[in-house]
Amino acid sequence: MLVRSLALSLALIATPSLAATVSLNTGAADWQVTQVSGVDNGLGSSTNAAVVLTGTLPFAANLPGFEAFAWANPFGGAVWVGQLATDGQFSNGASITCGSPCGATAGFYRYDFTFDASLGGSMILNGFTGDNGVRSLSVTQANNGLLYECTAAGPGNLCAPTQTSVTASSGVLSLAAVTGGLVTISALVQNLDGPGRNPSGFILSGSADLNQRQAVPEPGQWALLLLGFGLSGAALRARRRSLAAA
Repeated sequence: MLVRSLALSLALIATPSLAATVSLNTGAADWQVTQVSGVDNGLGSSTNAAVVLTGTLPFAANLPGFEAFAWANPFGGAVWVGQLATDGQFSNGASITCGSPCGATAGFYRYDFTFDASLGGSMILNGFTGDNGVRSLSVTQANNGLLYECTAAGPGNLCAPTQTSVTASSGVLSLAAVTGGLVTISALVQNLDGPGRNPSGFILSGSADLNQRQAVPEPGQWALLLLGFGLSGAALRARRRSLAAA
């Protein structure tokens, strides 16, 4: 019984906590979006929380009569996000009705997500795309450098094309155990003229398995361990005396 208590105490102290899985999916993570060029979208140059895009859109929002499509989801768990909720609330039909501002203006929009990986781990990108196109996407870790990069080869080329097409997959990226090791995923998405305002969005699917600190023993665990050592020592001494007397 004493040996069992001692073994249990040692197991409780030595067992580290399991790795934590973090969803990097757009819509699940706290993605931020900033308009970096083009006519003011109506929100100024401030950074805002990306909003989930839903609903059915005309193929070209400002050209009534085109065949409708929805924000098709090529990735399980991830959803399209954008700067304006109205990007996902166009009505379908002969005329376009939505709030003001209605849709995104032509320009570039940056989508960012940051998480703490100071204890190391790994991450995977299942894929990403944007409307009208992703010009660049990068994954960097502070004090560890650039881990992944997808960059357009030149004007008119896309890092990842529009709608449901997926042309980028990173495989597994190793995250170093470094002080202040924040990881930043950053994508630059271009929105083209519709003409006029046009829906624009970004979608990414991925996850990260992050190391955690070893479990810190509770005071009660230390007390149990010390008691186990003490009782084990007393039992051993008693057994020696018994053997010596015999």
